[in-house]
Amino acid sequence: MKIYADENIEFSIIEGLRRRKIDVFSARELGFAGKSDEFHIRKGE
Repeated sequence: MKIYADENIEFSIIEGLRRRKIDVFSARELGFAGKSDEFHIRKGE
């Protein structure tokens, strides 16, 4: 399972998912902070 977390997801949630071996991509880590919701929806597909 892969999860794309936009910039509104608390990093503690992302860390918790990663500890459970869930593959999470963070918008902040990828440099996508401030992008539109439409951008995030397309990226998460």
